[in-house]
Amino acid sequence: MPRFRFKLQSVLEMRERAEQAQQARFAAANAAVLAIRQRAERIAGELREGRDTLRCRLMPAEARAAAPSPVNMAEVRAGSAAALHGTLRLQRAAIEMAGASVKAEAARADLLKAGIRRKAVQSLRDRALARFRAEQARREALEQDDQNIMRARLRSQADQPLSTDANDPGALA
Repeated sequence: MPRFRFKLQSVLEMRERAEQAQQARFAAANAAVLAIRQRAERIAGELREGRDTLRCRLMPAEARAAAPSPVNMAEVRAGSAAALHGTLRLQRAAIEMAGASVKAEAARADLLKAGIRRKAVQSLRDRALARFRAEQARREALEQDDQNIMRARLRSQADQPLSTDANDPGALA
């Protein structure tokens, strides 16, 4: 029985490898976006904590339940500078995340295109396989019909009585 051989199998394999490469690229881009998002969340948490600390230091002495002490302006300036620096880091992370998100979207679009190209060749393969199987079924049916005809002929010849007539071409001599 002949085996199915797809003429464009190498093209299909190439398209599958291209799609897998795009999947890896998309996964890497998503991982980069996630890492930047986590870094931005960490910076935002540090920024909130620093602002809360600074706010606590700037409260009037009467409002503070702990031991009243004068406000240290050097500490306030340092806290303010740290808050400003944290804000800048957060903005930088947001810009990086926007760029990484654009790259991830481009990778997703490329992955979709690669999938469509692979599916096109896969569809050709599926149709060729269906034609091959239909042809195999047709050949097997013809073979079965030929065998049935041969059996019927042999049975009909076996059922006929043997003639001893010399003029009968089917008679024994």
